[in-house]
Amino acid sequence: MRSTVSRMTLRDLLIQHGIPTIRELTHRLQCSRQQAWDLWHARVGVGAAMMKRLHEQLTIPLEDLIQIDLCPGQNQRPEEKEPEGSSKAPPNKPK
Repeated sequence: MRSTVSRMTLRDLLIQHGIPTIRELTHRLQCSRQQAWDLWHARVGVGAAMMKRLHEQLTIPLEDLIQIDLCPGQNQRPEEKEPEGSSKAPPNKPK
């Protein structure tokens, strides 16, 4: 089940290794639903500690884990903008 596709996402890898849903990831990784959701949707990166946990608890080979795109960001929320006409501080008026 080795894949050599560059820029593979963690979600793709999990599906290849029999974890097709966030619920299954939560159950098998024994983590919170929020943490599983963040990993599944690439809202957080996969650091060394998480990579080790994925390897040990899900038995995913390290060779496969190394191939995933470790940098989050492509799916991050856009910065919230203030509505038109509102501001945090009113402009200074001359006296």
